[in-house]
Amino acid sequence: MEFTGERFVPSLTGAIELEHMNRYYFVINQMYLENMVILDIASGEGYGSNLLAQHAKYVYGVDISSETIKHSSSKYIKENLRYIEGDATKIPIENNSIDVVVSFETIEHHDKHIEMIKEIKRVLKPNGILFISSPDKLNYSDRPMSKNEFHVKELYYEEFQNLIS
Repeated sequence: MEFTGERFVPSLTGAIELEHMNRYYFVINQMYLENMVILDIASGEGYGSNLLAQHAKYVYGVDISSETIKHSSSKYIKENLRYIEGDATKIPIENNSIDVVVSFETIEHHDKHIEMIKEIKRVLKPNGILFISSPDKLNYSDRPMSKNEFHVKELYYEEFQNLIS
């Protein structure tokens, strides 16, 4: 898969690789995942779902791009890993079926934040856990005076905190 600037690809090295891989290793190091069913929302190239599948009972990687799902499904093949085309606001997973949801650098790519959080809540089991990250608009865009063309609606820290609450 070619790097366009929208999705991380494992061929990139340096700080960007460390940032992206560290998010997944954080989850792996925080929990005993062996009996867990995990949903990786906006799984992108698939490297993170694949990494989680090395430790989890089962992993679903869901991404809105059919091209990305085709790539992931052919590159990362495991019995406990499935890639599904789907939208973060209409997750194609059953109610109360997921132990852990990971959503890294996803929410800023659309403006349906409440719908996404409701969907995550719907698929999570009652004691399920959400690991989610998003760049803070103040430090990511405002202070450096930059704009990421792929970001639709970035959130300030307080907005993100209120949304998750």
